[in-house]
Amino acid sequence: MGSRPRVADLGGGIASHPWRDGRLLPADGQACKKADTMTPPPQRILVAEDNELLAELLVFQLTQAGYDVVCATDGDQAFALVDELEPMVLLLDIGLPRLDGYGVMTALKQRQGSGAEPVRDLPIIVLSGRAAQNDRDRAIALGARGYLLKPFGGPELLSAVAGCLAPRSIV
Repeated sequence: MGSRPRVADLGGGIASHPWRDGRLLPADGQACKKADTMTPPPQRILVAEDNELLAELLVFQLTQAGYDVVCATDGDQAFALVDELEPMVLLLDIGLPRLDGYGVMTALKQRQGSGAEPVRDLPIIVLSGRAAQNDRDRAIALGARGYLLKPFGGPELLSAVAGCLAPRSIV
């Protein structure tokens, strides 16, 4: 018994594809996973931290927790990567070179308010060694959802990230 026609054989359109070992064979003959066995990609976190040792520790902790992590080492790079990568959460150091964390948050807020870009609610967690209340208040006023004071522990970090990713209820 011959195989059923493939889309490529019919010049496009809808056609049935043969199955082999529970896998669908697309027109190019390459096996692909069935939809019900595919897992969603990990949630992407952008870490903007210029301290290399701390950045490596953050990457390790978040990767071990199952997140996809990308690092930026200055504020300009972080701002550019927000658009390019569309992260689910931004972990943002305040003391970044070139454009500090406040500058990144200000630029993101201005762009959202301009109407030029679609408004996207990017959760930002500030990472800072600045313990003064006015620093915390400024970050929150610029849109930060969390403020972790350095040094912080892995459980605090993971809890803050999970809190930002949890669905928000409307009351």
